Amino acid sequence: MNIKVKRIALIKALQKALKARLDGKAAFDKAEKAYKEEVVAFEAKILEAVANGKVKVTSVSINNWRYNDEVRASIEVVLPKSWKNPERTDTPSFSTHQIAELENAIAILNISDEEFVSASTYKSVSQYIS
Repeated sequence: MNIKVKRIALIKALQKALKARLDGKAAFDKAEKAYKEEVVAFEAKILEAVANGKVKVTSVSINNWRYNDEVRASIEVVLPKSWKNPERTDTPSFSTHQIAELENAIAILNISDEEFVSASTYKSVSQYIS
């Protein structure tokens, strides 16, 4: 059995899949940036509360490493129940490898002047179309 797929139709399907992944990656990057900003603000709020004596310190540990001049301290505190810890959203991440594969496949197919692509060519990129 010899199956052929129209090259232009395959390019359009790959471009659609690429756009979906790029949009998904942009949404993930935006959500991740917002999450990191929330974490920084939350940590600053905790430090301010410790400095002002508004939270209970439950333990303090000091680490003095032999080959390092730095002295590090860790402080454990009990936060009020009303404080909400920042949470990551369930936005899926998209592999930059998949994006690069799609871009490469589209570029290669655009170079060709054949009307159809072989079944093996279609099979090699079909995992990205859906």
